Amino acid sequence: MTNPRWRGQPGRLEVWYTTLTDPTSGSGFWLHTELVAPTTGAAFVHGWAAAFPTDAAPTWERFGPTPADRLPPDELQGHAGALAWDLRCTDAGGPTLFTFPRYAWERELLPAAQIVPAPAALYDGTFTVGDRVFELHDARGASARIYG
Repeated sequence: MTNPRWRGQPGRLEVWYTTLTDPTSGSGFWLHTELVAPTTGAAFVHGWAAAFPTDAAPTWERFGPTPADRLPPDELQGHAGALAWDLRCTDAGGPTLFTFPRYAWERELLPAAQIVPAPAALYDGTFTVGDRVFELHDARGASARIYG
């Protein structure tokens, strides 16, 4: 949806997150991935995923940390504990939403800024919770980014 912002400099954080709802079951899903570049030491990627089935207790799992050698993290494909996901954004649902003026994101003028490159997106694919597989088609959601 958008290219990564991080260019190897220390003291930076880049976040990708996506939420979506299965139109068939009403179940919700959340993905959150962070690239952390500390002021000292190697950069790493970690995050978490959560599933909120309408007919069962919520499940959440953490993943990472792993070395930050693959950018951008493909947040829409992965696994964490009992959760696995393989999703595709089929329609971003409109132009990027800039929560600060566009130039603040483009020129990195603030300590951090957020954008929503897929503000009313549709997703297809699967989200697995234990032995249960949710087949998703036209699941409405959104994907956002933070860089700071």
